[in-house]
Amino acid sequence: MYFRLQFNSVAYFVCFVIAFLFTGKTNLFAQEKWVIDKHEAAVGIGGGVGFLFGSVPQNFDRKVKAEFGVDFRYDYYLNRYWTLGIGTKIGKNNIAYDAKGIAQNGYIDDSKLNIFKYKGESYVEEWEFTNVSIPISIQYIIPGKVDVSIRTGFAYSFAANSKVDIQWRNVSTSLEMQEYFIELNDPSFMGLGDFSRLQKSKNVKLANRLSWTIEVGIKREFAFRQSLYLGLYADVGLNNQASKFKEKGAMLIEYTDNEDEPLHLNSLVEALGKKVNYNTASFGLKAMYSFKW
Repeated sequence: MYFRLQFNSVAYFVCFVIAFLFTGKTNLFAQEKWVIDKHEAAVGIGGGVGFLFGSVPQNFDRKVKAEFGVDFRYDYYLNRYWTLGIGTKIGKNNIAYDAKGIAQNGYIDDSKLNIFKYKGESYVEEWEFTNVSIPISIQYIIPGKVDVSIRTGFAYSFAANSKVDIQWRNVSTSLEMQEYFIELNDPSFMGLGDFSRLQKSKNVKLANRLSWTIEVGIKREFAFRQSLYLGLYADVGLNNQASKFKEKGAMLIEYTDNEDEPLHLNSLVEALGKKVNYNTASFGLKAMYSFKW
């Protein structure tokens, strides 16, 4: 419901900007000769979709999820056509992937006498981020009654909050004790048996993100030194955000000797470390209000 309300607000604002850009009248008080105002500040909102495009195990399917954000931007005009920009973006986005029919087994201690086994019908992992980005860009403007803007640059982002939600369905676990030639399928309080659902939510810190950004849009003045802008954006990650994790071959479900949590649920990044290329991309629409001085 929260995401739906946010996207409805974005949609209403974007529709208003589209209507103005294509049907609005030119500012009657605009100067006939263009005068260079060196400074421009802008604020806006945007929304789109994001996804993981890095490498994950073959049996995992990536999901496309919604994202939205608020942008603040400052541009310095070198001349009529070129600007240098810097800003801040506060965004909220989700990344998800799932898999069917996962089964693993592994030793639970160095003696290699006890083997923990599990198989699950389905696995879903969803990440929720609140990101703060600092984009630096260069813009080229094609002037006209409606200006065309082409902007590209780089953005450095860090996650103010990153939470992963892990869900398993229909999981069966057992413990094979080779020394005694038995395999235990219960009791459930020890994490052994059949479970219709296993779930864990936790905060997991990923590495900061560096991305390449590109944006193409149109801008129209509606009052003296004030404009509305509508553009398409793309943001492509350049680094592996799982690089801070060591490569390891841990299981997605680990057996522990902790009575309070006999089954420890790992995310894919925690289980495989930087073997997972956790790299994300997004694209969408952005609408902004700006003023010059």
